[in-house]
Amino acid sequence: MKGGLPIYPVERVITSTGEPFNDGEHIIYVNGDNKDSATALGKKLKNLSLNKNEYDKSKFGATLYGGKCMYYSYVMGIGDEIYSLEEKGFAIERFGDDYGVSFPKEMAGVWEDFITRFLEIEYWNEYLTEKGVVFLFHLQEGIRRYEVENYLNDEVLALCEKLCECEFSSIKEMLKENEFYKDKIV
Repeated sequence: MKGGLPIYPVERVITSTGEPFNDGEHIIYVNGDNKDSATALGKKLKNLSLNKNEYDKSKFGATLYGGKCMYYSYVMGIGDEIYSLEEKGFAIERFGDDYGVSFPKEMAGVWEDFITRFLEIEYWNEYLTEKGVVFLFHLQEGIRRYEVENYLNDEVLALCEKLCECEFSSIKEMLKENEFYKDKIV
C-alpha cells in the first residue's frame, strides 16, 4: 500500500450502488514495510523482520538482535505500572494478567529496581540472561536475589515450589512450561 500507514481498515462495498455491504466481516491490512519504532506495531514488525544474521540465541535464552543482547522475563504480581518501562526501551506483551518483557542487557539494573519496588510479596520474578537465570524472590523479609547457572540450584527450585504450591522436575523444565520462554530456552 502506498499511503505509508501502519494499518489499513477495509470495509466491503456493493460496487454498483456504493452502499456498504454489512456482512459483519472486517479486513485490516498490516503494512509490513512500516517499521516505525515509535509505535508498538512498528516495533513488533521490526523485530519480525530481523534476518538470521541479526538473531542469535544463547544457551540460556538471552538473544542477540542486531548486536544488542536482549534479556527476557515473564512477570506476575505486577500492575499496569509496568508500561512506564516502555519509555526506556522495554518491550511489553500482555498475557492475561501477566506480562512477557524483553529488554536490553544494559537495562537489567532498571528491571531489578522496578521488580524490587513493585513485585507483590510471596511472588518471584526471573529473567533469562546469556549466562543463566536471575531470580528475584519477594518474601516477607524482603527481596532475595539468586544467579543460577545451568538451571541448577536446589534452594531456588524449593522456593519456587513453595510459593506456587506445586512440584517441578527442574528449574529448566519449570521455565520451559511457560509459553513465553518456550522458544527462548535451548
